[in-house]
Amino acid sequence: MLFNKLKRAILTVHYFSIVALMGCSATETPKPQKSNDTVTTARLAAPKVTAGGEEITFSALDSSAHLFEIDSASTRNVSVTTTSPARIVFSTTEAADGVPVPIFENADLTQLFTDYSKSLNDQARGKREVERLKDLFAHNAVAGKEVIQAESDLRTTEVALTGLKSRLLAAGLSPNELTRLPANTSLLIANVPEAEISNVQLGEDSQIEFDAYRGEIMHGKVIDIGKALDPSTRTFNVRINLSEKKYTLRPGMFAKASFGVDIARRFVVPAEAVISVQGKSYVFIKKTNGVFVRREVFLGSQTGNSFVVLSGLSQGEPVVTRGAILLKGLSFGS
Repeated sequence: MLFNKLKRAILTVHYFSIVALMGCSATETPKPQKSNDTVTTARLAAPKVTAGGEEITFSALDSSAHLFEIDSASTRNVSVTTTSPARIVFSTTEAADGVPVPIFENADLTQLFTDYSKSLNDQARGKREVERLKDLFAHNAVAGKEVIQAESDLRTTEVALTGLKSRLLAAGLSPNELTRLPANTSLLIANVPEAEISNVQLGEDSQIEFDAYRGEIMHGKVIDIGKALDPSTRTFNVRINLSEKKYTLRPGMFAKASFGVDIARRFVVPAEAVISVQGKSYVFIKKTNGVFVRREVFLGSQTGNSFVVLSGLSQGEPVVTRGAILLKGLSFGS
């Protein structure tokens, strides 16, 4: 209890210090100082913090109220771009015989693709064997149990093949596509946050900048958007096809991949209004003159000087921009 009182006293002193500094930076013409003791006392009164810091009330006579600037959350035309980390997981090089040679990011993917290719061949061979035995059975050359056994073996192979295909797809790779890619082609996987996946469109251009070639922008094409969300990172795998002959690209290389449209309608809030505390985002809403309410908001990508609002605000709500950091100190006690 004593600690909290001391903390609040220190914050009050800190508040008046900030108010004084903000007041000095204001551009309005100074007014003659009034000698009225009531006004002086009101101006020096600390704001009232209630509801666990969620509501802050300033005295009606507190002249520091003009220091806060207000803007609104609204739908506007903004430039929407998403930038996510990416890496090369697969590439092809040209062998002496002209046949592209696949190279994977790691040995596990290499083994997975090898097992898939083997199962694919086993499936084709199994189908031929079933058809052969059916023909022999039709001519009374083999027993029916041999046909049944061949069909059972084929189903087992197809189940294994489906499992291997699913694992490749989960890694962001399409088995059918891997065998058709020309030489000097790379596949990148970009990890796009759940909140920003709507900015990525199938078939669109992706601007790629590799850590190894900073300042050089390459252009790839989005060929697949993951069907499943990674529950641990809350991201989707976005696969990008990049054909590049000028620079040497190898599996495992890191890059930044950018997606998006130039102009879009989005519900946004000024970035200056947003404060972050322990991984959460908040804004302060002007309830009435001198009364501000803290509210948690959920945000998407930042677009210039604004954040896309996913939830927590309604159209036109007045939010504090200049002075939000002062309210943060009063609200959270730090």
